[in-house]
Amino acid sequence: MKAIPDWRRAWRFWSVRLNFLGLVILAAEQALPLWAVVPAEARALLPRWIAAGVPLLCFALAIVARVVRQEKLDAQRQLPRP
Repeated sequence: MKAIPDWRRAWRFWSVRLNFLGLVILAAEQALPLWAVVPAEARALLPRWIAAGVPLLCFALAIVARVVRQEKLDAQRQLPRP
């Protein structure tokens, strides 16, 4: 396995950014055992689907972002266009 030539700039890829956001949300959900201490009234303000839906959406968008041309990154890499 070999890294892509511009791996140091991977943080600029939208797929990497979206995956990172999804990871942060999932990690926060797992790392916050205090959620059970929050009053039920406060927890009721957020829909249940947010905990699972937002990270899943981020990962799905990351897949799409990986195959969409990112003009600024292509210009920086100076790749020939098909």
